[in-house]
Amino acid sequence: MKRWKYGLVAGVACAALATSWLWAQPVVPNQLSGNECWNAGQGPGGPSTGFVCSFQTRASLGYLNISTTPTGTINLTAQQNAVMFTGQPGATTTLNLPTTGVTDGAVETFCNITNAALIGQTVTIAAIAPATITAGVTTTLTTLAARTCVKLFYVLATNTWGQVQ
Repeated sequence: MKRWKYGLVAGVACAALATSWLWAQPVVPNQLSGNECWNAGQGPGGPSTGFVCSFQTRASLGYLNISTTPTGTINLTAQQNAVMFTGQPGATTTLNLPTTGVTDGAVETFCNITNAALIGQTVTIAAIAPATITAGVTTTLTTLAARTCVKLFYVLATNTWGQVQ
């Protein structure tokens, strides 16, 4: 009689476990409202410093400010998704698009936020192999007008950069 009771209890426990597994599907929102917050800390195991909410990270840019006259090659990182010209760049400057950490659909923005066009400079946007830039894309910002931008987007499937604006 005892064996039968233990078998029944074990069967009920297994059925309850299977049922809870079927119902325990994760709940994942498919869009953010702006009110979602995460506990922010100083790295793994570090002390908590507060909360970061999704509205704080929307439309934020990790930018590189070019206010002086750099000349040569600048290798952009995936975190630098905007280059802001607040002054005239050097006579010959090459801006290499990021090669690692770039996600599908990433946008790189190059903006002249001054009140004058870029003049007399040769600013070139380049991709490092194996990435390529789609034909017809603006890659030379020699005369970028005041308060205008050129935006490129990345397509992971083809490892190419195309132009949005």
